[in-house]
Amino acid sequence: MQPGTHRHAHRALYLMVTRRMLVRTGAESLGVFEGRICRARYPLSRVSRILATRQIDWRGDALAACLARGIGIVFVDARGHWYGSCAPALTRVSPLSELLDELVEDARWPQTFDNFMRHLRSRILLDWLTARAASPPDTVEVVNWRRCYVYQGQIPHALGFDYRGLLRSLVEARLHKHLIRVRYRHGDGNSEELDLAEHLCGLVYGQIVMHAGAFQFRVRDNASAIRFFEAAADDYLHTVDAALASLQRLLLDRSRKWQ
Repeated sequence: MQPGTHRHAHRALYLMVTRRMLVRTGAESLGVFEGRICRARYPLSRVSRILATRQIDWRGDALAACLARGIGIVFVDARGHWYGSCAPALTRVSPLSELLDELVEDARWPQTFDNFMRHLRSRILLDWLTARAASPPDTVEVVNWRRCYVYQGQIPHALGFDYRGLLRSLVEARLHKHLIRVRYRHGDGNSEELDLAEHLCGLVYGQIVMHAGAFQFRVRDNASAIRFFEAAADDYLHTVDAALASLQRLLLDRSRKWQ
């Protein structure tokens, strides 16, 4: 158990334990208990988001307290793999969220959105190649990234720690802050779902793997992996915010053309 090392006052809380524990509330804080022993207390006013393994049991009042304060909970395994989320409700939504609702009403939205994401991934690759100008990667490596990441939305390498669960927590919290839902679906309920958080996580995960370096391919220490992730959290948020701004510009332009 540990708070994230992010320097802001509100921090991520990592409850990535392997022993059975219970979380309950008391005096505006979360208490983590092992049996009858309280192992730690965390003030709710300082928590931004929570990552928990399945060994954590939750009292209903603890869940309700987190959600009431806009604190989302993401469930991961001990190596960071994402299982699911418990997200606070949005009482109002942003203009971008309304534009996304309009987008998924069009049956052709998957092609529009896929083209947009391909463009963003291409920019991530270009930024990486620019940063590596002094010692460029092997041509085969670049071709592999372009084929897998840019065109297929897949990552050609696997790290020792799966950061996608950590990313899911960061991205979902950011979307909630911007009053944007995680998922969008046509009103008939039968159409393909747009999981916006998943697409943004895939975008940033590629960025992480590109820049990770040889050490991260061998990392086995979860605490080191979490510190590595939190140290660069502002960079990942910048990528997410830039992607959302680009998406809003695209959808506004699309909306004007239909008027």
